[in-house]
Amino acid sequence: MNSQVDALLDATLDDLPDLPEFKAYPAGVHECIIDFEKKVKPAEKNKPREITINCKLKAIRTIELSDEANDAPLNEGDETTVMFQLGNEFGQGALKNLLKDLAAGLGVPEGSSLQAIMDAAKGCQAKVTTQVRENKLNKDQKFTQIKSVSFV
Repeated sequence: MNSQVDALLDATLDDLPDLPEFKAYPAGVHECIIDFEKKVKPAEKNKPREITINCKLKAIRTIELSDEANDAPLNEGDETTVMFQLGNEFGQGALKNLLKDLAAGLGVPEGSSLQAIMDAAKGCQAKVTTQVRENKLNKDQKFTQIKSVSFV
């Protein structure tokens, strides 16, 4: 462990990677690799336990932009995360729409669990149609939303 720390501290600033930029994918259709991550935040004083499913997208290429005049295509490897909060009907409904597309496209048997659909989709390559949602309180903060998924 100490040798890893020493090696890291012996590096120069140029050796360290830049801080990843958090940015929403532009509205449009993008070919991506899909992955999922489940997060559970324990209950706190006046807040119940919070469960979220994160859908991670890694860009292969942009197929079509909704606003070509103002948006640039994604670079290969650009990543974003779409978060689905399972503590409310909006998060659950949005996740249901995504998983419905994935299950149909991947041939997952009807009646399969959500976990089975997410497991089948991990690492798959798909065409993801996205839109951008602005934070109501901070218009500079933008989030990717998934409208639909189809397969290449």
